[in-house]
Amino acid sequence: MPFRIVCPPERFNHLRNDPAFHRLMIAGKIANALRFGIVAAKAATGPVTYTSTRTRAASFHYVSALLQEALRFLPRLGQYYSGSQAFREELAPLLRDGTVASLQNGPLDRLRDHAVFHNDDVVMAHGLQSVALDEYVLVAGDTPLAGDVYFPLSDIAIVHHALSTDVQGYQLLGEMSVLLDQVADVGTKVCKGIDSLFREAVSELGCSYIDE
Repeated sequence: MPFRIVCPPERFNHLRNDPAFHRLMIAGKIANALRFGIVAAKAATGPVTYTSTRTRAASFHYVSALLQEALRFLPRLGQYYSGSQAFREELAPLLRDGTVASLQNGPLDRLRDHAVFHNDDVVMAHGLQSVALDEYVLVAGDTPLAGDVYFPLSDIAIVHHALSTDVQGYQLLGEMSVLLDQVADVGTKVCKGIDSLFREAVSELGCSYIDE
């Protein structure tokens, strides 16, 4: 059922200058971006084409980088909301989770800091060293149309850099898919925690929850 949380103008005029509200709005922006990437990743199913492979690889890159940013932001969010039930029960546990920490200190860190939001030379220098294929496809496309063109070797090198693996070919895509599922699962938990935090904060913010 559609719903909305509405803030009346007189209350918003106060909240617009509230640092705690600023952090809450940043959390909303993070959830929007994560959901965009996760939905794109899940939509890239069905027959394997150059376009679907490009979408899934790009989703893996961007959702990983966005999740790293989100996890780094959570302690800042907790400066104002650590006392809330939503933060304590849904968001804070992610910061204590060993599997999440392994993701953060490994592939998420390498993707976010080197390959996605930056274009560091070390990514290709490192990634290409690990690539060993029977054929090196630089450019391909399901059709010659601009929207169908894909640069496979560029993404393969980034995945090698992120995973630090010598696995090749379809097995590499399999490892990427497993990791993407893990990243999407953690990203979904972050989004749901932010949802809960917004709902919990409604009464304190002086806003209204409305079922449409």
